[in-house]
Amino acid sequence: MVEQLARQARRVAVKRSHDVVEQAVEWPFIAILEHGAVQAVLRTDSGREQAMYDVLPGDVIGEIPLFDGGVTALRFMAVASDTVVVLVPIEIVRSIMATERSVAAAIEQVAAQRFRTIYEDLATMLSRTAQARVAQTLLNFASPEAGLAPALAALRDLTQIDIAARAGTVKEVVNRALAELEAAGAVERSAGRIVRLDRAKLAQATEARSP
Repeated sequence: MVEQLARQARRVAVKRSHDVVEQAVEWPFIAILEHGAVQAVLRTDSGREQAMYDVLPGDVIGEIPLFDGGVTALRFMAVASDTVVVLVPIEIVRSIMATERSVAAAIEQVAAQRFRTIYEDLATMLSRTAQARVAQTLLNFASPEAGLAPALAALRDLTQIDIAARAGTVKEVVNRALAELEAAGAVERSAGRIVRLDRAKLAQATEARSP
């Protein structure tokens, strides 16, 4: 099985902000993220985008068409400059799944976990304020140190548009939320960039509920 995959697979480097695959296209591959980072994004008919989940090294990309034979459900975009994916023809994966139940079960588990993540994020968006969602997004980049501490390096690559996509809102709302969080001492900015975060205050801000 491993030899069969190795013969058919090909390794592809993807530049940051470029797509591994677009949304709503017929894609004859399953991809495995070898290195870097990829974000799964849902694009609406109006052009608005919502980040759905992050793909980490070792994760599978494009499993939904594997099961239903349809087009890709999401756009998968590289968010790291050193992103490398391994492309495997979808028919090869299907043939292996038909004979190797453990492979099928592993891919099914990945798909189920992702659906659960999407449902949980949707519940958060419906129940929390935009500021709370922005705070939750930033919390992922907060240092465990007490008080205002330097944000994790990965935050430097995120624009307000990126934060908006992750928080399920728009850039203008993110800008207002950041101003409010900064006034509360949860965020510190310099030259328009977020440089320091207070984990405890961000965590408190995530609890704000929609009326």
